Amino acid sequence: MRRVTLIQRFYDVTSGSITLDGELLQEYDVHNLRRHIGVVAQDNVLFSTSIMENIVYGMGQGHLAKPTMDDIWRACDSANATEFIKTFPNGLHTFVGEKGVKLSGGQKQRIAIARAMIRQPTILLLDEATSALDSVNEKEVQKALDVMLKQHAGVAICIAHRLTTIKNCDKIIVMDQGKKVEEGSHAELLQIPVLKEEEKKDADGKAEPAKVITGFYHNM
Repeated sequence: MRRVTLIQRFYDVTSGSITLDGELLQEYDVHNLRRHIGVVAQDNVLFSTSIMENIVYGMGQGHLAKPTMDDIWRACDSANATEFIKTFPNGLHTFVGEKGVKLSGGQKQRIAIARAMIRQPTILLLDEATSALDSVNEKEVQKALDVMLKQHAGVAICIAHRLTTIKNCDKIIVMDQGKKVEEGSHAELLQIPVLKEEEKKDADGKAEPAKVITGFYHNM
């Protein structure tokens, strides 16, 4: 998570710089900055309370107005969560248990998406939001993420190993060993031919994975 916590200013950079609208991130009031950030992580924190209270947690204070029931259900619809919530006898008032233990991984992720969407953040951070899910839950959560990105009016930064999460992004930056190796849209990156080094063998005569020279994204 440290890569996105730099943007949230839980840590400050020790070298280089991060700017927002041309201004150093450290120049912004940290509390005001975080109010404009929404996060959907690989392992989201749900509190030992109801679904509704987890979605609206912290709202009704400062610039975040208290949402109406229509606002809450609209966020649930966009997060592809309404259907499973309505299967519970207590609906939005269903108790989720410690860290959301009473919900499946896919259900927890969709609650986290609803929580991010209802705040209408300026900066949306998606950090491996589908990586811990099985293929069935991944599809459901990906539908919700696609809707969220279409409705989002600010900037969204997606970090992922699964290409389904990022293929619709305007710009994709490919990292290898901590360095940027490619940049472009999904279609542009697929045009880069895959070139690899010649196959090498270790001391035991076993073939080592060929190192990619160009076409990192295409190769994935």
